[in-house]
Amino acid sequence: MIDPVKNMKWALYPLGDVTQWYGENEALYTKAFKVPYADYYKQAGGFVHSGIDIVRPHGEHIFTVCDGIVSKIVDDTDGYGNHIEITSNHDGYNLEWVYGHLDRMFVTKGQFVKAGQFIGTMGNTGFVVSNSTGNGFWNANPYAGTHLHLGVRKKVASIVQDYYNKAFGRFDPLPLFLDPKLLSTKILKIASYKQDKTLFNFSSILKQIGL
Repeated sequence: MIDPVKNMKWALYPLGDVTQWYGENEALYTKAFKVPYADYYKQAGGFVHSGIDIVRPHGEHIFTVCDGIVSKIVDDTDGYGNHIEITSNHDGYNLEWVYGHLDRMFVTKGQFVKAGQFIGTMGNTGFVVSNSTGNGFWNANPYAGTHLHLGVRKKVASIVQDYYNKAFGRFDPLPLFLDPKLLSTKILKIASYKQDKTLFNFSSILKQIGL
């Protein structure tokens, strides 16, 4: 896996470039999405942050984390704002990556992209909050909310796996960067069945498979 921002550090700001991990702030997201996703809420029992937020200055370049096909380009004023979805194939299943809150996008739907390819620039479009809003959840974001939301979910035959896990089937992408072995079908299958309904418990998964 290739980092989506060059020279980034996988640690919380100010020691690194991350201001929010996957699965955090259930109270905030449940409050924000409970009404527009009422039926989903009844089954999932809440919402969590569905990816990792990475901060850098507005306009900084964003790169693909792996080879894939651009499956969706969205220009939106809510949610992920301007965002790109890229689908990559791994041993018979697909990983669907989302790059959210972009300022500008430089790919087209259906385009094949290589790992490390420039696809867009850092922005703050869509549903974006920071400590300037006084919500109390985040470490200070030095760029007033500008960040990349990076999320991933697994699809088999176009069906999102574990959709009702409070994150619309998205799971924690961090271990995929820290240990490329986690891209294997075996580990993702275990993760899909052994997670609790809020977070992937990757430490227990690693113990199960002996890594």
